[in-house]
Amino acid sequence: MFGQEKSRNCVFRASRQSPLPILFCAAGLLYFLSLDHYYVGRFNDDARHWLAARSLCSGAYVDLAHPREIPLTHQLPGYPLLLLPAAAAGSMQAAKAASLLFLLASLLLLWNLFGEFFSAGQRTLLTALWAFHPSTAEQSGSVMSEPAFLLFSLLILKKFQSWSPESRPEKMRPAFTLGLLCAFSAWIRPQGAVWIAAVSAYLLFVPAQGKAAAGRMRRAAAPSAAPGAAPSRSSGTMETPEGCDVPRDPEAPEGRGVLWGPGGVRDAAAFAAGAFPLWLLPFLRNWWTANNPAGYFLELPSVSGEGLGAVSMLGRLFWDQLSHYPSLLFVEGFWGWPGEPPADFRVLLLTTLAAVPVFVGFLERQGWKNPVGKLLRLYVALYLCLHLFWVNRDVRYVYPILPFLFVFCLQGARSIAGRMPRSKYLLGGAAAVLIGWFLIADAGVVRAARRRRLNENAPPERTLAWVREQTPGDAIFMGAYKDFIYLYSGRKALRYSSFDDPDAWYFGLLAQGVGYLWFDDYHQPINVASVRRRERRRDVERLQEQAQDGGRFQLVFSDSEEAQRIFALREPPGFRPAYERLRGIMAEIDRGKLAQALEDLARLQREGAPLIRLPFYLGTTAMLLGRPGQALAPLEEAARREPAFEAASNNLRRNRDMLSVRTDEAMR
Repeated sequence: MFGQEKSRNCVFRASRQSPLPILFCAAGLLYFLSLDHYYVGRFNDDARHWLAARSLCSGAYVDLAHPREIPLTHQLPGYPLLLLPAAAAGSMQAAKAASLLFLLASLLLLWNLFGEFFSAGQRTLLTALWAFHPSTAEQSGSVMSEPAFLLFSLLILKKFQSWSPESRPEKMRPAFTLGLLCAFSAWIRPQGAVWIAAVSAYLLFVPAQGKAAAGRMRRAAAPSAAPGAAPSRSSGTMETPEGCDVPRDPEAPEGRGVLWGPGGVRDAAAFAAGAFPLWLLPFLRNWWTANNPAGYFLELPSVSGEGLGAVSMLGRLFWDQLSHYPSLLFVEGFWGWPGEPPADFRVLLLTTLAAVPVFVGFLERQGWKNPVGKLLRLYVALYLCLHLFWVNRDVRYVYPILPFLFVFCLQGARSIAGRMPRSKYLLGGAAAVLIGWFLIADAGVVRAARRRRLNENAPPERTLAWVREQTPGDAIFMGAYKDFIYLYSGRKALRYSSFDDPDAWYFGLLAQGVGYLWFDDYHQPINVASVRRRERRRDVERLQEQAQDGGRFQLVFSDSEEAQRIFALREPPGFRPAYERLRGIMAEIDRGKLAQALEDLARLQREGAPLIRLPFYLGTTAMLLGRPGQALAPLEEAARREPAFEAASNNLRRNRDMLSVRTDEAMR
């Protein structure tokens, strides 16, 4: 199984009795049975994709869930464009079927693409490992962009394979088409920009001995090339990607990027003409419509602070991701481990068993000699580097490179087998055990798709029914999953927003017409780096604390089984006029009129203004005026109302220090 078979034209061919039809039919049946594994809206991103496609059907590209239907600037248009036929038909099942078709097309491309890398048995094994991986079965029942992105990744490699050294230098169309494919992959997922970077790096930096000349000379010499002949520099030969030896072009430059070879500048220009204008188009549209060109990269960290503080933050994120990704790649990703990976020696064992052959295959010299192998390794390395700074992390982020991990694994296993006597049977048995493990997990996926499961393939129906029946049609909600809310209830929604001042936040809710606050513990939030996880947990905790304020919110619906709570906003009498006056007083403080501001703040307090932060402003202003005795009670009240508000605690401590100093001076 692990031996290499070279044909006359130096391409590894499958046997005449190809197992591809059996693999295709078996995988298609598995994907069909898994079609209902998730419902649309399970991840919220899938609801957003579907709503974006519906928006395109109406001739616009706007956020249908937003109360003002603002332009979509955080949703790439590529995947919604692919969903247009399903959206036009109004069928979410058709959108799921599109994922199934994307995966089956990827299976055919995977089989065809790596024929020159592996023997017939190895190619069958590679295709089976990916096709029957439990993540592939799960993706077939989702409306997520990963299957489409993987399909276009394989199309990029296939186009590059047909364009690379064998292409005729006078034709620019293959390079231009490759650029278009790379750009459209970046329309599907922002990580598609990695393909543009990888191909550009290949053109600029990968050493080549005259790309176009090598192609011409190989075509001339291929019929007489002796299979298995060793390359020899002294004899004036060179090794092509397929392992055949052809005469070396004596005028070909060595040690320089493909860009500098014959026809390289023209190819690079054609690739750039196809890739960069199309890739930049959504950014320009966002800048023109909403002055927000880079909304697609919100999962990259927003660096706060300057200098060493920013570097420290990025460093913490990098090391946090670096410590997490081995388990994500090689346990949850490679092995398809269900749920959280085990927190014991099994993690180390599973990681080692997967990582060793993958790294050996990645570093294999023969793989780096092949143009497709070079580009593939550049892409995977850049993709993983990007995700070391991508704050969200989930096994589905690994999925677009999963088949390439299996490519490296098989190449590494083949290399290891060549150094160990009679080991191919052991490796073949290990591969059979791995596929058997996948099939057992696939059976669980199919069983799960056949029964109703809360939070997986069934939405919280009782909660949604209450919303549709008991709230006005024009009601506006605020929740963590606004697209899910709109898709199933028809109610416009805003996403949770972090805040510092509870009064300003509540005033903003009222100004935007928000009538309900929706807490959804039904959806499982995506795993994020610890740097961002603490921020998100703090934001949710503060929201939940605010919802307990009976003067501003009232619990109107709760369902413990579906893990849903809905609060209605209750505006306290006089809140808006009081807050408007507070804003005017803060302007006085900014102008240095502290005495007048203190008098106005005291008047607001005597009138019983329903403002949470009023005692803090009153006490702080009195402290700044050198009146620690007057400031003490308001600051104590401010610290009691908001225990997590550091400024209140710090000012209270400073004020007590001032009082202590004055007491000591008086005693002297």
